[in-house]
Amino acid sequence: MKIFLVIILLMTISIHTNASSAEGDDLWEMTIKTEMPGMPMPEVKQIVCLPKGEAFIPKSVPHQKYCKFSDIKVSQERTTWNIRCPSRDPMNGSGEMSITESTMKGLMKLSSENIQMSQFYSGKLLGSCQNNK
Repeated sequence: MKIFLVIILLMTISIHTNASSAEGDDLWEMTIKTEMPGMPMPEVKQIVCLPKGEAFIPKSVPHQKYCKFSDIKVSQERTTWNIRCPSRDPMNGSGEMSITESTMKGLMKLSSENIQMSQFYSGKLLGSCQNNK
């Protein structure tokens, strides 16, 4: 059960909600689909504000302060990274996110001795955050 909770928390790894969005931030509808053998999980949808025109950069995992990102490489349209989450059952993985003017698409794979997991991300631009407060 503990592993299941860690996985649920990791599901939001790449989406950082900007509660006090700045003028001109973009409003995105993000969908996260997690796949793990033997454990079906529903898609998770979130509406989030992200800085307009910036590349996606992973920063933290909610409620998992020991997870660390490394080897983050950013280009105008694509970001890649590695992640390590030390615990009783340490997880390691890598991910990538591609972004255009109106869409996002990404994948992250995580594994440990006992778990193999993939997360698929997709997003579509809905408009400006200031218009949706």
